[in-house]
Amino acid sequence: MTKIQIPRKLHLIWLDDKKAAPATLASWRIHHRDWQVRLWSQEELHAQDWVSKNHINALARRRNWPAVAAFMRYEILYREGGVYADINYSSLRPLEDWLLENEMFLCWMNTLRRSALVNDALIGSVAANPFLNFVIDTLSCQSRITALWGWSAIRRLTIGRFYPIGAYQLTRCIHRYGEEGYHNVSILPSNLLLAEQMPQATGGKQIAFAARQSPSFRGGSRVGSDRASANSNNAKRHRVSVLPAHSGKIAVDFLHRGAAYSGATLRSAPMGGIESSVVQLAEALAKRGHAICVFNGIDAPRQEYGVNWWPISEAKKRAEGQVGVAVATPKNFDGLSFSHRIFWLHNPLKGRRLIGRGEIFSLLRHRPLLVLLGDYHAEHVPRLMPVSGRKIIHHGIGEEFFRKTPLSAAPLPRAIFTSQPYRDLDWLLELWEAVRQHAPNAVLDVFAPKLHQGEANARRPPRPGINFRGSISRASLRAELGNARVQLIPGHGAETFCLAAAEAIAMGVPVVTRGIGALSERVEEARTGFIAPDKHLFIARTVDLLLDDDLWLKMHRFCFEDATLESWDVRAEDWERLFASLAQG
Repeated sequence: MTKIQIPRKLHLIWLDDKKAAPATLASWRIHHRDWQVRLWSQEELHAQDWVSKNHINALARRRNWPAVAAFMRYEILYREGGVYADINYSSLRPLEDWLLENEMFLCWMNTLRRSALVNDALIGSVAANPFLNFVIDTLSCQSRITALWGWSAIRRLTIGRFYPIGAYQLTRCIHRYGEEGYHNVSILPSNLLLAEQMPQATGGKQIAFAARQSPSFRGGSRVGSDRASANSNNAKRHRVSVLPAHSGKIAVDFLHRGAAYSGATLRSAPMGGIESSVVQLAEALAKRGHAICVFNGIDAPRQEYGVNWWPISEAKKRAEGQVGVAVATPKNFDGLSFSHRIFWLHNPLKGRRLIGRGEIFSLLRHRPLLVLLGDYHAEHVPRLMPVSGRKIIHHGIGEEFFRKTPLSAAPLPRAIFTSQPYRDLDWLLELWEAVRQHAPNAVLDVFAPKLHQGEANARRPPRPGINFRGSISRASLRAELGNARVQLIPGHGAETFCLAAAEAIAMGVPVVTRGIGALSERVEEARTGFIAPDKHLFIARTVDLLLDDDLWLKMHRFCFEDATLESWDVRAEDWERLFASLAQG
């Protein structure tokens, strides 16, 4: 078996600090999930000690980024090895391992029309390749780089010898290397690696790894030039559609400042509803083939269950998705650039909060599309918010919470509370004694979604028939719901969805609530639970479900018929439809 020589590192260059990187970047990330993908920006440009720094600095002062990128690509590949891809090209499929078995690979500029020149838009090489060192030395010794690249007329010439860098010089170096030229390179047909625009010549359907997506000058789009600015509106119109049309895949960056969590947290530790929702939606989208990054309060990057997790401090450098999704606050968008922005709101939003926290300015600046969790939520968000639109997408339920078959017998009289303690847990504790008067064997197990809440509950004074069980992982929560008789959630004005109620119903556990907040939407009266607005009715309905086995079994089966509950994979489809509508404008 031939050994792979070229490392799975993918290098792209984007140096314009006034524009976001093109959407083509996302296609390379999507098709190379197991590769190390790195976007070289101005930060790396100024941090590295380049061999051709005199030329690079002179060209950078003129903001001639394609010329700078032409120098950088060879030095990057010499130092690190891997594959360089021109950011003007979109990835159509993953680069295959047989390409990496070479010491170096290239393709011809155009096999049928101009096969004398190699293409420098896609280059693969091992690190410390002596031939690349020769190319770097050759380019650094050029004396008229700045002058030639300064003349717009020269750039349009087709006579290769007038190009001081680029495809002509790379081809020239191949012929002049050593005594007989450089032979440890595989030069492939142009339409195999890069789908060139020559359908009349080839005919039929091309099978290629990448395709050019803009008519801009090779080596990087003509960022900062007047010619590119004249067409900027047309370019923006097609930013999302740059991804392969047949795949419909997209790159999405979730931004959640402050909270530290990841997919591993979901499976091993307590989590709040917002955090667990972000994890499950991100993983569902990644499972469906999208490139997903989450930026939050973690201290080090990691990849888990198909999702890339980054510290929020890395967002300005690495948040390059086509769609940015700000969680909890629109201020997460500040300083970042996306083709489309979505503000995923989980709580009610009041005008005084917008002003007091300065969030109104972020909304005015970014005008995101607002995603809400339900009708109640939509009614409690000011209509005059400066957003580009509104969309309701309900939360999903973890697949593990959907009980597969109904129970044949009612469990013991055990109630459970798994919501936020500040959402009227004290009110529930005060009436539990009255419940026990009718159901003396009943117990109430109280859980908290977050660790500090569980610790606070543990400091409460003991009460008969009440167990403060602290905070547990979601796997343990499922087990606890599995043998519970009723979920007691009074409700709260800040409750915009209530995952605690939805997960209980998915497990076949009826809910008793006062119907405050979104609980009136979650619970179907006398089927998946009871809506009991006052204290006495709440006590009576709780006692009924704790003691009446026939009633419980009937409502237990009704829970399996709740058509409003869907898995996160189904909800991911709703988000995909939203992404598609954004792409269509």
